[in-house]
Amino acid sequence: MAAEAAEAVYAFGGTAAFWIMHDGMFAHQDDLDPPALERRAAEAAVDPIVVRAALEARRFAGRVERDVESGRANGVGGTPSVFINSERYRGPRDVPSLRAAIAAAAPLRNEQ
Repeated sequence: MAAEAAEAVYAFGGTAAFWIMHDGMFAHQDDLDPPALERRAAEAAVDPIVVRAALEARRFAGRVERDVESGRANGVGGTPSVFINSERYRGPRDVPSLRAAIAAAAPLRNEQ
């Protein structure tokens, strides 16, 4: 339901609203029931009634399920998962290692 609420906030409020919603949900991971999601939407300047209606109608359920299935198909067992040029990165998560992996993959962009 939280993922559906985040999709609704993005649809009705755009990218900035999505990130406000994301940060609010992340900060309050133990409080993701419908009233809390509506409060987070309001904090993101999106009408909570519109978000409630989207949740009740399951308007974004298909999109969320497709994302979950895509993750499963790509071996994602949790978050965060990192992909570089559509390939799952399994190396260290420190900045120098990630920069090196991105730099190594950069020539692939020119071949496409």
